[in-house]
Amino acid sequence: MYRVNPEKCMGCGVCVASCSQGAPRLEGDTAVIDQDLCIECGTCYEVCPEAAIEEVAEGRAQPAPAAQEAGSSGPAPAGPGDGDGSGEETPGDKEGGETMEAVVHADHVEGVYRIPPRVSKLLISEKSVGARNLSLGMNETAVGSRIPEHAHPEQEEAMFIISGRGMFRISGKEYEVGPGTALFAPPGVPHELVNTGEEPLRLVWCYAPPLPEHRLGGK
Repeated sequence: MYRVNPEKCMGCGVCVASCSQGAPRLEGDTAVIDQDLCIECGTCYEVCPEAAIEEVAEGRAQPAPAAQEAGSSGPAPAGPGDGDGSGEETPGDKEGGETMEAVVHADHVEGVYRIPPRVSKLLISEKSVGARNLSLGMNETAVGSRIPEHAHPEQEEAMFIISGRGMFRISGKEYEVGPGTALFAPPGVPHELVNTGEEPLRLVWCYAPPLPEHRLGGK
């Protein structure tokens, strides 16, 4: 059985083009696999350039071979929500989300590239430190790009601009934002953030409660 890890998928469509059965499809900027159409041939798993397609065996997800191609023959570097690749226990491996660490350095966390061009890092979560009531991370949106309009059905989202300039759109209003600006989006309310400046737009984000994929066992 194969599934797509939405934290790694960049929506490139390579898997969609490679499948003769039409099992993978794009929903927004993320691919999903229709299990009713999938014949488990493994083609999408092998061609995914971001190792976002995982083989599920005996209850554990196995990363795609593409994860091994860049650099050495060793294990792929850990990304947000992944183990550390060492085989040793990480905070997410502990029963009940036992906290192993209280500090996470952003430089030690691999970012997830998304389309439109931007990179997101999950820093504080149940997976990393055992946090159950919120998740926190950072985002860097390229010049001319955006965080496209979206809404979270149950989560409040807060953001704090570190550097860059942007336009925050929510509830029919537009707000010019820059360093030192805090933003808030209530549950279920569509919003987007456009980089209108001449440098990457960098911010810290927080969800409460966490998004489902930020929890232990989240996909």
